[in-house]
Amino acid sequence: MRRLFCKSLIACVILLPSAPAYAEPSSGSSALAAALIAAIRDASSLAASDQKKVVALSNRILVENNLLRNKSFIQKLLTFDMLPSDSGQPSAESLFKILVNAANGIEIGKVSLNGNQKQELADAEKLLYSDTRSHAPSPQLLSYSKYKTKSDSLKEKLTNRSLSSTDRLLIMDEIKSNDTDWRLYGYRVDIEQAMQVMRRYSQGFTTELRDSWINALGAETQFDVRSLDAAFGRSDWSRLTFSTQKYNLSIKVSYEGSSSTASDKAIVSFDYLFVPLRRAVLEHPFLVDTGWRLKGGEQTISDGIEGASDRELIPRIYSNVILIKNLEVNLIDPMDGSFIDGLSKATSADLSGFTFSNSEACYQGKYICLPRAYIIGAVIEELQKIPNPEPGRIWQENR
Repeated sequence: MRRLFCKSLIACVILLPSAPAYAEPSSGSSALAAALIAAIRDASSLAASDQKKVVALSNRILVENNLLRNKSFIQKLLTFDMLPSDSGQPSAESLFKILVNAANGIEIGKVSLNGNQKQELADAEKLLYSDTRSHAPSPQLLSYSKYKTKSDSLKEKLTNRSLSSTDRLLIMDEIKSNDTDWRLYGYRVDIEQAMQVMRRYSQGFTTELRDSWINALGAETQFDVRSLDAAFGRSDWSRLTFSTQKYNLSIKVSYEGSSSTASDKAIVSFDYLFVPLRRAVLEHPFLVDTGWRLKGGEQTISDGIEGASDRELIPRIYSNVILIKNLEVNLIDPMDGSFIDGLSKATSADLSGFTFSNSEACYQGKYICLPRAYIIGAVIEELQKIPNPEPGRIWQENR
């Protein structure tokens, strides 16, 4: 396993190899966090993914109470909007700053249309807009939008894992009923066909998407931290238990002025959750539109191929953070009585790299529990190909 040092907030990132997930004897301050990440990786589908990598952070981030109003904590989270390097380290390059600069190099291509295609485009515009110059939405498009908004809202409700089976079935029935009405009264098929024609043939459609994307880019400077706040109300946390011997892990407990007590025989349990880092600018429909390119095609935001290249600006991103809570360590051998006496008087202590205070922990002779939540790792993901211009577009230098 490689250990890499940097000067950013996260001083070091450990990139876990494919197999074994964690095998090096572990005794450093980041050892427990790395073992937790290894256990998560072994238990999840990410272990078999080539497009996603799990990284363990050597500096855990304690999730503060009332996080949405804690400016210093939110400032720490900016690290996850930096580009990950090949090694997994956060670089000094901001994802959002790169996109802002890239926006200046957008080129929109024209399509050379024959007579039939021009008529298709005119018919599509007539269906979508009551005024093709101002692009005021037609009654058909407004009706379509009403049903789509309802469908999206119902599907969002289904993502709540705390729903009962009865409520889930009721929502699914409502989605089915709405879809039926959408087809009958919401012009769904006709509107979506018209939109597809616009995407293929209209330079103006791509221009509108570009302007909308640039507006979104101007309004967003960080991933949506509300997803982190909402994580604590979710019911889909998973719990894992493992033996320290599986990952050659030595548990160390220490407090100020003390020598640490260590044990290589313990059972570790914890809850974990993957929290997606939602960024509106990366989910915007402009990025999948096929009518644009960057700087004469010499650059891409991403080439969709694993690994970085000189042409791509954002080869990979942090797509999720990994939260843990309720970390429990059951020791086979009890801690020394005098050591526990000192621990109970200490203002702060350390559990293999997890710093805690007496008010934040509970412990007995053979047991330690840290209920607070920490960010201990992240998922690095390759982006799809962006942009992916359609062949046959006519670009500025060819006009």
